Amino acid sequence: MRKKCIVSMMSLLLAVGCAVGFAACDQDAPGGTDEPDEPHVHTEVADKAVAPTCTKNGLTEGSHCAVCGEVIVAQRTVPALGHELSYHAGQAATCTQAGWNAYETCGNCGYTTYAEIPALDHNYVGGVCTRCGASDPDAQPTPGGTESLLEFTFNGTSYALTGIGAHSDPHVVIPSEFHGYPVTEIGGRAFADRHWITEVTIPDSVTSIGDFAFSGCSSLTSITIPDSVTSIGDGAFDNTAYYNDENNRENGVLYIGKYLIDAKTTISGNHEIREGTLIIAYGAFSDCSNLTSIVIPDSVTSIGSQAFMGCSSLTSIVIPDSVTSIGSQAFRDCSSLTGITIPDSVTSIGMWTFYGCSSLTSIVIPDSVTIIGWGAFEGCSSLTSIAIPDSVTSIGDGAFCGCSS
Repeated sequence: MRKKCIVSMMSLLLAVGCAVGFAACDQDAPGGTDEPDEPHVHTEVADKAVAPTCTKNGLTEGSHCAVCGEVIVAQRTVPALGHELSYHAGQAATCTQAGWNAYETCGNCGYTTYAEIPALDHNYVGGVCTRCGASDPDAQPTPGGTESLLEFTFNGTSYALTGIGAHSDPHVVIPSEFHGYPVTEIGGRAFADRHWITEVTIPDSVTSIGDFAFSGCSSLTSITIPDSVTSIGDGAFDNTAYYNDENNRENGVLYIGKYLIDAKTTISGNHEIREGTLIIAYGAFSDCSNLTSIVIPDSVTSIGSQAFMGCSSLTSIVIPDSVTSIGSQAFRDCSSLTGITIPDSVTSIGMWTFYGCSSLTSIVIPDSVTIIGWGAFEGCSSLTSIAIPDSVTSIGDGAFCGCSS
């Protein structure tokens, strides 16, 4: 009985062993036998790293067995880098050149949002491009009219008269329109030193007369300036026949219509500006060092740049509510001026307006003012009191520099 049990157990163990042997190898041995694979040492092969890009993930270096394919060193994912974008401002297209919208580019991969805007091409109306002012090469000239001899520059909505061109008539009549657009400006030196001009008529479309526009027109005796003009530049009528004629001055002051152009530096004491005057031109009273006070009528709307600069004896001045514009350096170096009230019709105090007013002790700035320009009160060494209203949103560099009191 014991012998029989031993034999049975050995048979069972043999059967189990065979079953385990067949389960451990799922491939036939070489030569078609059913024997299991022999154990082997891995043959390691590198899996190359993959660099990430702006938009795609990368991989670290890894390895696997070339024989059995088993992963030895697993590769890890490296996140995409993302774009490094630079901003580029847009450029408007012109009639002849393409433009582009504002765009971004990536410094790593060259990605861009650039989109070109095609050139607009000319839009000729009446022989001139409404966009850039270029003349239509195919347009036929308009017969008659001396305005076609003058030189104009188009600014998109209006024209500036910039030169006399081939005009030789002693009487210059500036047109109110050119090619269907208003003429609003007479440019700097447009008629300077044209000695044959005797008369100029300016239309009421014009709002600005530039620096030295008629300077040196030594035969110019008659000038008409319309009420539409709001700005007259430096020396616009210097050394014209009208300017040099002492008979055209009232108590040393030169007017052209409603415009105060110039004052002799020899005027002294108190001076009253003529009623109905609209503008005190650029530098009109500059260096009138003996002028002590001045009365400005309530018809005046603009005080030009440097209008009273260097009036070192000027002690008082009243600016009427009609004034809406005070130019830069208008009261510069008025070293005897002790106080001034700015009307609430003024919205800005220009650059160096009261520079060097060393006797100025107080000033009232109204709520209408939003801008105080560079150096506006620089060198006002006696200024002890000034109230800046909440309306002021911008104060330029050095506005109160040297206000040591």
